[in-house]
Amino acid sequence: RSSSELFNPRRGNLTSDTPVTMSSSETPPYGVYPPQSTTITEQPTWAANIKYFFTTADRKCMSEQGIDLSLYSDVVANAPSIYFATLNTPNEPSFMPMATPPRPWTSEMSTTFKNWINTKTPFGVGPVHPLPSTEEVLVAADAAGGRVRKDITALSPDEMLLLKKAFAGVMALPPTDRNSFFWVGGQHWYPVSSGLWCTHHEDRFLAWHRAYMLQFEDALRSIEGCETVTLPFWDFQSENVPEVLFSAPFEQFIVTSEATGGKPIGPGDYPVPYVAGGETNRNSIQTINNLIAQQGNNSAKARASAAMKAAHFDGATNAEGFHNNIISAHDTLHDICGKTTGDQGVTGFEPIFWFFHCNWDRLWWKWQVQNNATTVDTLIASMKYPNTWLKVEGPLGTIPPFETPPGVPYRTDDTIDSVKSLGIHYTPAAGDHGSKLKQSAKRAKHGEEEQHLSHAPHASGSLTGTQLRKGARVAQYASVLIKGIQKLEIPGTFRVQLLRDGKCIMSESYFQPAVPKDCSTCKKKTLINVNFLVPLEEVTSGKISFRIRTSVKKAMMPNFPLKLCGDPSMNIRLMLEPVVA
Repeated sequence: RSSSELFNPRRGNLTSDTPVTMSSSETPPYGVYPPQSTTITEQPTWAANIKYFFTTADRKCMSEQGIDLSLYSDVVANAPSIYFATLNTPNEPSFMPMATPPRPWTSEMSTTFKNWINTKTPFGVGPVHPLPSTEEVLVAADAAGGRVRKDITALSPDEMLLLKKAFAGVMALPPTDRNSFFWVGGQHWYPVSSGLWCTHHEDRFLAWHRAYMLQFEDALRSIEGCETVTLPFWDFQSENVPEVLFSAPFEQFIVTSEATGGKPIGPGDYPVPYVAGGETNRNSIQTINNLIAQQGNNSAKARASAAMKAAHFDGATNAEGFHNNIISAHDTLHDICGKTTGDQGVTGFEPIFWFFHCNWDRLWWKWQVQNNATTVDTLIASMKYPNTWLKVEGPLGTIPPFETPPGVPYRTDDTIDSVKSLGIHYTPAAGDHGSKLKQSAKRAKHGEEEQHLSHAPHASGSLTGTQLRKGARVAQYASVLIKGIQKLEIPGTFRVQLLRDGKCIMSESYFQPAVPKDCSTCKKKTLINVNFLVPLEEVTSGKISFRIRTSVKKAMMPNFPLKLCGDPSMNIRLMLEPVVA
């Protein structure tokens, strides 16, 4: 069986418009008509209240008028019109929402909506929804015939033997076989795609890699006797690198002469010779563990943690959302693991790539569940900024090269519901439970203040008059912004390092191909900024500077000349913390 034949999701769509009855303390389900509330909310937010006011029928009706009621920015732009269209009085009944039988908003709902407008339409934060337990995941997957992905450290001896058999099997397949480790790994860049499918640092990043993980898992299942194997994840936040990943067949991949004909698989000065006999190059287990343990608000762990606390999703360019924080953590972990994973052109050939990328997909699904964003409409409702990549018709709504069935391009929308559309379930990782109440209370207390530099303490470079009602204090942190890095001039993945008295105190990596000028996605955004949140004493107790380092030899190691990458500037500003009590 080919991976394209196996890659055939079960689709599920939310269509119910049935009214529901619930107490005011419960969270209303999204996509159904909200309860006829008799309570007025004085300080409503989009995430906790307003997004639940619109039914599937409402959204369908207004989409024909070019308004997406799932999207925060569209509702904000049309809020006054929505208020007057839904206002229901004895003398002037509302003509919206349209439905048979009629179901106008209650006066309490209208008043709550008006309060939202009068308080400047805050996005706010919603409740943190509980994650299912391991037992609940297993029961649900068994009932639906789905797949269960587990923490690699939780695999039984038999499950580990099956996984090793599947990996060894795909590695042994001829490179022209579309289920081979070489073929599937090469779709990330070289030699199959030549970068045409790159979705890094753009909105479809997580969706593309979710489909990619499924394609690789299907390839593993194509090996005889491995039809039930699933791809496990490595939870780098709570675990050191599992030692099993440094044993066969996970420790390396050797490129065969049959795959390359004795020639490099792509242009560029690769850190390992990707010709016949070329081996993947990984850092030692101690080096990886030490780099992951690195402290600082820009570490991979800190950015991943910030992503899980983010109140809204949004795309690759909004610093405070889930997506951008996950991308930053992803880039740094690629760089941490070694030369091969740090090279976008060949990272798919490194076995460890599949385990930590499975974890990015798990974290996305975990965030979706906790934030009630598991469908296309609910994910759009979790966006603070305009949606440009979901519900898109034509080729722009697809994620090449994936197809289901063969010949039919796979749509981005098809990847959003991991359980209902793809049949993929994740068991919890260590640390997934026990923090729900603490996290929910923290988000509710700090509200949108947590969204600015969400990987940092609750501080901001600017506060509104409303936030300053009780005054503000200068935080014990400073924002150090490295601004205007011309990334196209830097060959390969690079690190931006913040220095005090010439010593690195913080670092953040940016993952990109060896020749970014040849990448159409890279050219969409040529300038980037890197922001460090630094303890104030670190800034004031020495000389602050920065440097850019890249692992590509021809880049004039060890430091890349700043004048050659746009001569970026360094901006430092104090941070403010609002007084809340």
